[in-house]
Amino acid sequence: MYLDIEMLLRHLWVVGMTGAGKSSAYCFWILNLLKLGYPIGLIDPNNDLVTDVVDQLAMLPKKRWEQLVVWNIRNTVSAIGLNVVELKPGEDAPTKFAFLASVIAKIFAADPLITARMQRVMMHTFWLLSRFNLTLVEYQKVLTDKNFRMQLVALLREEEYELKDYWLHEFTDNPKQVTDWTQSSLNKIGAMTANTSLKRILGQPRSTLDFRLLMDEEISLLVALCIGALGEPGKFSESRKLSRT
Repeated sequence: MYLDIEMLLRHLWVVGMTGAGKSSAYCFWILNLLKLGYPIGLIDPNNDLVTDVVDQLAMLPKKRWEQLVVWNIRNTVSAIGLNVVELKPGEDAPTKFAFLASVIAKIFAADPLITARMQRVMMHTFWLLSRFNLTLVEYQKVLTDKNFRMQLVALLREEEYELKDYWLHEFTDNPKQVTDWTQSSLNKIGAMTANTSLKRILGQPRSTLDFRLLMDEEISLLVALCIGALGEPGKFSESRKLSRT
């Protein structure tokens, strides 16, 4: 099962029947990469592979453990925070939030007939949320509570005219049109924030996991997404949390 490092830098497709040893091969490669000091990123939709790796971490030198973050999103004791609308220094708000809106539209395979308007609504809502250190949890309130929305808009600075103009002059004031314009994105964001585990993660104003920091410091990240089982007790929790200082 030897693989050259150069080969791992390319796309690798492991094919085999159930029980053929695909997960065992992955686990073997991952543990050896960690042992050799190579940083890795693993996103496991279920959590079986991450669990297998974690169960064998004892074979690694202690210093390798200190360069590893294990994130099980079902953890309810010390949930990592991930505020996707948090604007970091040097980031351009329109660019970042337009990209985030397009990603969400693709994930949910949004109707092409409403995608452009939906993405524009999402982009400016994300932007407004970030301006006041809010999160996706407040997304619905911004779009359904006009008084709350206008309170935020009134607090925008003069130089933030582009964001202010959108809410004052472009976003509709007609109640029926508001529903038409916002229903699609509310359904998509609501699907994420309605889940207790995801809400605990996405509802923290300050992210406690910095992916840029992980890459710069060559720290490995193992993520168990636990698709289809969110909210159930996990078999393990984070081995370490990285916070920006």
